[in-house]
Amino acid sequence: MKHKRLSEVFGIKPASQYVYDKLLNENIRIYEYFVGNIHAKTATADDCWSMIGSFNMDPVSFHHNLELGVVMFDPKFAQQLERDFDQDLKGAREITRKEFNLRSTPLRTLWHWLHYILMTKIMF
Repeated sequence: MKHKRLSEVFGIKPASQYVYDKLLNENIRIYEYFVGNIHAKTATADDCWSMIGSFNMDPVSFHHNLELGVVMFDPKFAQQLERDFDQDLKGAREITRKEFNLRSTPLRTLWHWLHYILMTKIMF
């Protein structure tokens, strides 16, 4: 089943896909969410540490925007965030190395690279 991933910013999907090869080479699992947009910035570690924030990982957020991140040490809260994440994964599909290799072509790689340059060098 083919799913269309939605994004609130034009060009983000192909720009993101440009780095998939590098991420997969490092054994990082990639999921594309197709139900809608998730704007949450959350992280958990060790079943007790959680972080929620408004920041994005881009130069605009790092240097220009007033961003906020909250860190909590609360096992119950961390477990709830993990459950929320697991629920969100039901609306996502994993991009495997095999799938990535099947859909990678020189033209598609160029398309992704152009969007990556546009998003990272020109817009930010």
